[in-house]
Amino acid sequence: MTNREICQFVNSKDIRKHLLDIEYKFSALEAAWLVYQCFALTLEERINAWEDIIATMPDQKAESPHFDKPYESTHAVLKEYIEIRKRTLDMMLKEDVKAFYHYSISYKTNYANYEDNVAYSSYEKCLHELKKELADCSEDEIHFGRIIRTEIDGTYPITAYYNSKGIIKDVEIHPDYGVFNWNITDFFDDLWFHFPVPFKKGDVLYNPIYPNKFDCAGPVVMTGITPLYYEEDHRRHADTSDMIVSGYFQFEDGTIYHEVTYNYMNYEYFPAESLTGKKRILKSLSSFEKGEISIDLFIKAYHLIILEETVNELMPKGWYTDEGMKLAGLLE
Repeated sequence: MTNREICQFVNSKDIRKHLLDIEYKFSALEAAWLVYQCFALTLEERINAWEDIIATMPDQKAESPHFDKPYESTHAVLKEYIEIRKRTLDMMLKEDVKAFYHYSISYKTNYANYEDNVAYSSYEKCLHELKKELADCSEDEIHFGRIIRTEIDGTYPITAYYNSKGIIKDVEIHPDYGVFNWNITDFFDDLWFHFPVPFKKGDVLYNPIYPNKFDCAGPVVMTGITPLYYEEDHRRHADTSDMIVSGYFQFEDGTIYHEVTYNYMNYEYFPAESLTGKKRILKSLSSFEKGEISIDLFIKAYHLIILEETVNELMPKGWYTDEGMKLAGLLE
């Protein structure tokens, strides 16, 4: 597998371009993890990519603070992981008189969810209804579809995730099911990487995969990111949750707050033309973080933008005639 092919598994188009521009050379472990976290891939595509890595890339040791001891062969781990994914899919599709299914859909808009309350007696019936629901939505609306398989009398549920076309992206099973080697199942989440990124302090970024999640939604003025922390002091990390972006986010009322979120490999430059309304505060904050304006100018800009937008909310354009505005003393 070539470096250019591996770059296609990077979620962020800006990080992808940067890695191509600097001709970054991936290891088998890095490539395997990128396949694991690639949001666009179906389960079949993901398995095919891992098999390609095994066939074409040099093997290596895998280490993490979470491992009891290093894995001597990434290839061996991948083979076992592929078998777990295939077996989990077989369990999801297995017909059983005790099994029933229901589906739900997660939307990108406001991170909303639609859950169908009907219990279906077969996987195929449930998938048919899920696809009908997905067909009524545009591809940009859908985050993912979901079918949950449950059995009467208490076994843990199995969950399959689907793209907007109704094709399986992944299948998950509860660890307490007790049928797999969970050290292998958690293998990818127990890793961390510091891939080179093009971002600098003060850049305005966002996560287009989760644009409206409950916490850390929308654009962020970046103050730190895992690869830059590593470049500065070779800071060590424990697992994927340490692959972070830190910076200033914004509530709907315009106020800002500092928070940490992950995965930095999802983040891209926020479109400058979308920094409108209260989001203009982030443009001003970005300039301050880059040392382009003084703190007093930022503070004044912050308060002025809040006041301007408050006026716009109180008096939306077009609601009143000029005559009415004059009579109210708001126009001369």
